[in-house]
Amino acid sequence: MAQPANRWRRLRLTRGRIEALAALVALIMTALVSGYRVSVARGARYPGHADPAFTYGVAQNIHAGRGANIDYVWHFLVPGTPLHHYAFDYWLPLPSELMALALSFGRGLPAALEMNIAMIVLMCAGTYALARSFSDVPWVPAASVMVMQVQPVVSSYALQAESSVYLGAFAIAAMATASYARRRVALWPLVGVFAAFAAMSRSEGLLLCVVIGIAALLWTEVSRWYVRVGLLLAGYLPVSAPYLLTNLAHFGSPVPPAATSFPFITSYENLFAPHVDHSLDALLGGGWKQFALLRVNAVNLQLDAAVNTLTPLGSVLVLMLIGGAVFGSYRGRHPQRCRLRDLLMLRSGWLVPAGFLLTAFLFDALVAPVVAGSGALLKGMVTGVPILVVAAMVQLGRARLHPALTAISCIVLLGSPLLSLANHTRATVRINNHFGENVATLITPLQREQDCLGRPVVLMTRQPWEDNQVTGVAAVQLPNGSLADILKVAQQYGATDIENPAVRLTPRQMTEVLSDGGPFVRSAAFGSRKIYRIRATTSGARC
Repeated sequence: MAQPANRWRRLRLTRGRIEALAALVALIMTALVSGYRVSVARGARYPGHADPAFTYGVAQNIHAGRGANIDYVWHFLVPGTPLHHYAFDYWLPLPSELMALALSFGRGLPAALEMNIAMIVLMCAGTYALARSFSDVPWVPAASVMVMQVQPVVSSYALQAESSVYLGAFAIAAMATASYARRRVALWPLVGVFAAFAAMSRSEGLLLCVVIGIAALLWTEVSRWYVRVGLLLAGYLPVSAPYLLTNLAHFGSPVPPAATSFPFITSYENLFAPHVDHSLDALLGGGWKQFALLRVNAVNLQLDAAVNTLTPLGSVLVLMLIGGAVFGSYRGRHPQRCRLRDLLMLRSGWLVPAGFLLTAFLFDALVAPVVAGSGALLKGMVTGVPILVVAAMVQLGRARLHPALTAISCIVLLGSPLLSLANHTRATVRINNHFGENVATLITPLQREQDCLGRPVVLMTRQPWEDNQVTGVAAVQLPNGSLADILKVAQQYGATDIENPAVRLTPRQMTEVLSDGGPFVRSAAFGSRKIYRIRATTSGARC
C-alpha cells in the first residue's frame, strides 16, 4: 500500500502543474472552436425567424442612429402601441445593444454573431470559475469548459442572433462570482453587476436576481446579511437603473408589461390575439382540469427539452453522476440530523445555480406554460447546460474512479457532441439563410405595390419580424381573431396589404373576402402570391 500512497502524494505535489496544463488544453480548444464558429458566421446573411430577426433588426436601428425602435407591431399585449415604437416591450435590450456595438467594429450579421461567440467565451470563463469554486480536483474546471461549449444546445444557439447566449454568459458569471462572494464580501457588487446584465438579457435573469438575493440573505460565511444585500444592490442598481427608468417612462412599469398576460395565454396563437382576457375563466382555460393538464404537459415538454440539450449518452451520464452526488451527500446520515435546510441546500454554494434552474423550471411550467412550451425553456437551457455539466464533472472528480473509467466518462461527454459540432453550427446558418432568402423575394413585389399605391406599404403578416428586417417594409401582426378583428387592426395601423390570411380564416371565409366587393382584392404587383390589397385602406391605388 505504500507505493500507491506515495504515488498519489507525488501527484498532489504537482496539482498546480496539472491544473495549468488542463487549463491550457481547454484554452486551446476554446480558441479552435471559437475560430471555427467565426469562420462559419462569415457565411450568415439573414438572422432567421422571429426572435433573432427582432434582436438583430433592433441592433441595426441602434447602429444606424434610429434608436431602439421598430416599425412593426408583432403582438397586442400592450394596448395602443403605435406602428413605430420603442422595441423592448416584450424582449430585453442588452443583446441588441451589444450587437449594435459589434456592428461598429465589423460589417453586417457576421459581426453581430461574433459578439455571440464572445459571449460563449465569457460563459467558458464563468464555467471554469464555477467549477473551480466547487472542486479541488485540478482537471475538473478545464474539463467542464471543454464539455460545456460543444453541447448541442450551445452549438445551435452560438450563431443564432438572439438572447440565449447572453443570458448564459452573464448568469454563469454571476453564479461563479456569488460562489466566491460567500467568503469574500468585496465581490458582492460584482455579483450585482453580472446579475443586472443577466436581467437585461432574458426574463429568466430576473429570476436569477431573486435567487441571488435569497442567497445574500441566507449565507452566513462573512459579514451580516444587510452588508451583503447592500453591496449586491450597489452593483445592480447603477447598471440597471437606465433600463428601469426607460421602462417607467414608456410603460409606467420597471419591467416590460407584456409578461402580465402570460398566465392567461392557453394556446400559443393567442399570444397574437387583439385582446387577452385576464379573467379567472381565461386563466383556467376551460376548467381546473384543463388548467392542471396544461401545466403537466408543460412539465413533460420541459423535461424532454432539457434532456435533448445534451447528446443521448451525455444526458444519461450527466444524470447518473448528479443523481449519485445527491444520493451520496445524504447516505449514512442519521435521519434526525438531515435537516430540511440541508436538503434544500439553503446554506450551500449550490443554492444559486440549482435554485436558478429549479425556479426557472417552476416559473415556466406553472406561470407561463404556453410561452415556455414554445421554446423558452430550450433557450434557457443554454444557461442550464453549464450548471449540469459542472455538477456532473465535480461529482466525477469526487468519485475517485479508476483513471480509465474517468477518462472514458470524459470522452463520452466530450466526444459525441464534438463530432456533431459542425452539423449544429452550419445547420443554424443554413436554415436562417434559407428563410431570409425566401422573404427577400418579396422586396421587388413590395416596391411595385408601393409605386402603385403612391404611399409606403404596411404589410399585415404572420411573420412581421423577418418581413420588416429583410425588406424594410412596416408590418403588423395578422391577429388571431375573427375577420372583424383583422379588419379593425388593419384600419388601426393603416395596413395596405395582407399576406396569407388563410392562416386565420376558413376556406369559406377566404372565398367571401376575395369575392367582388369583398374586403380584399388581388394586386398585380404580387402575381400569384397569397398577398392581397385591403380595399378599405388602398382606395387611391394607381394601378
